[in-house]
Amino acid sequence: MLFRSMKVNLAFGSKLVAVSSLLATGLASGQAPPTVEQGLARLGISLDRASLQYALHDPRPAARGAAAAQLAFLKVTDAIPEIEEVIDHEENKMVVFTLAQSLNILGSAKGTIRLESYCSSTDQPPGMRILAASDLSDTGDYKCLAGVTEFLNSKDSGIKQSVLLYMLHIDRKSTRLNSSHL
Repeated sequence: MLFRSMKVNLAFGSKLVAVSSLLATGLASGQAPPTVEQGLARLGISLDRASLQYALHDPRPAARGAAAAQLAFLKVTDAIPEIEEVIDHEENKMVVFTLAQSLNILGSAKGTIRLESYCSSTDQPPGMRILAASDLSDTGDYKCLAGVTEFLNSKDSGIKQSVLLYMLHIDRKSTRLNSSHL
């Protein structure tokens, strides 16, 4: 269930929907989480690069996560050093995850390493591990495939569905998976 609530639409790939769980805080039950742009507007943050980079230091976790997500969506690679600095001092686990996703999308090895540690850590909940593996596969990294296929044996049907969605998301034409990934 965590996977579906955090990453609503796999088709968006680089559009980090995981941050929607941070932005949805305080919404009535049943309300759809806002888009990143709507969340930023609700938080009073403009969509220009300078405002987004400034928001990386906002005291509100949702603002920091949404700003990083939007910078990744806009492919603002010159924000990598600042996001890398912020992730080293961030205490909110959801924001750390969103910062790692953003860095991974922007091509930073630090983001990739963080996501790989999420998907390989048995201390992380299955949904988080599957989401990390999915985000890595969006950038062509399939090292976590074997680690998440173990959840196909889960008694939780939501977790099984999440793994299957992840596996369906993998572009078989460009992947050329071999036995080292399985």
